Amino acid sequence: MDFHEAFNNLVINEELERAFNEISVEKVVVSKARGEITVIIKGLSPLKRSHIVSMQSALKGQIFTSKEQTVIIEERYDLSDFFSQKNI
Repeated sequence: MDFHEAFNNLVINEELERAFNEISVEKVVVSKARGEITVIIKGLSPLKRSHIVSMQSALKGQIFTSKEQTVIIEERYDLSDFFSQKNI
């Protein structure tokens, strides 16, 4: 599911909007034991760390507002053939 569809009520700035434009949400995992919500995302290229941190903060402040829980974004990527085992 497209990131913006998954979190359609999230209010973010244009820079974050563009950064997450081609990102999809694979799944959201809630761990009550660890107090974590992990949002697993997938994209074609890596995001800037600052964008990840800003989005985690936005999700925590607007969507997952429980004080006992930490929001973590776990990144996965479909890298081009350039990064295949043969070329590395």
